[in-house]
Amino acid sequence: MINLFIVNTPFQLLSAFIVANSYEKEAENYLLVLRPNEYENWQYSTGVQYILKDISTWKKSLIVEKWLQRNDKRSSYRGQITEMKERIESIGNINQVFLGSDKIIQNQMMVEIAGCSNYSLLDEGSFSYNSRDRKALSKIWQYLRIQYFRYTGNVRGNMKYNLSGIGYGPGNITDYLYRPELLGRKSKCVKPLERKYIQSILPTIADHMEDISILMQQPCIIFLGSPFIEQGAFTIQAEMQVLQNLYEIAEKSKLRLIYKTHHSENEDKLKTYQQAYPEIEILKSLEPAELLYHKYKNIKYVISFASSGMLYINSFADKDIRPIAAYKLYGQTAIQPRIQRIFENSGVSMPKDWEEMQNLILS
Repeated sequence: MINLFIVNTPFQLLSAFIVANSYEKEAENYLLVLRPNEYENWQYSTGVQYILKDISTWKKSLIVEKWLQRNDKRSSYRGQITEMKERIESIGNINQVFLGSDKIIQNQMMVEIAGCSNYSLLDEGSFSYNSRDRKALSKIWQYLRIQYFRYTGNVRGNMKYNLSGIGYGPGNITDYLYRPELLGRKSKCVKPLERKYIQSILPTIADHMEDISILMQQPCIIFLGSPFIEQGAFTIQAEMQVLQNLYEIAEKSKLRLIYKTHHSENEDKLKTYQQAYPEIEILKSLEPAELLYHKYKNIKYVISFASSGMLYINSFADKDIRPIAAYKLYGQTAIQPRIQRIFENSGVSMPKDWEEMQNLILS
């Protein structure tokens, strides 16, 4: 059995690694990191580098930073597709393809290039459970792009492409999920990524991770950053007030407040936070937060506006860590109803005011 795992982010890579070392341990597993987000920064994550290069898991790892992108002038689309076909043919007869996301059309094209017409989908966060559908015009545009690439590259097959949200593709035959009970859409088959699998795999990854000193010094609160300000969901002033209030509570609790950045956050915003709150540590780590939960015993609370990094704490941590979604404390900021439903059913605490937040942390 030959498997091809196609991922775009460090968290998808982690999910692929867990599936490859549990359900697919006896298979010949190949990894393709396709159009990765800010790949130049992956080298600074020792945990990610270990997962990427582990020869006991991957028969071979391929990294393709740019593929079928308008800003890539190295060769024509036809040339890029031909080159990719040659790479994939060198693997052999691929039996299964696993995707980190089936909304990205380049990922879906890879299924067809690999000679398959269906795929399995890896957990990539809250969007895996209830993803927003594309608008009608977006679907038409995606369809035209797909047909153009297929025609240009002479890609032939029976793949039925996904023009909707994550997980809705007709070719998706299996969902591998950390929290299958939260799934808010139909699925042909669900395979749970059980805690016993995860906990058996994590110690080896943790051993290869470089120590982060600020997570080893004293009990702490991790605040997970997000690109919501950059996306216009709320103002920087709203989040700065949240950070100020959290810092005051942390100080009363003798806890250190650490802000873990998101790879899509604006550098100027982070500088503003650092200047306004020099007491709050800014942790620029590309390690998936889930790996930190397992490695560092000092993490007591994980707080964010509404990050999916809070949903899987029980699966990855080997001690008690309390997740708290703070979106009700951002003034009039609205959260998407589908995301709110996931958090309401997840066991994550959602304080309605600062008194309740303080009681959660001081109790």
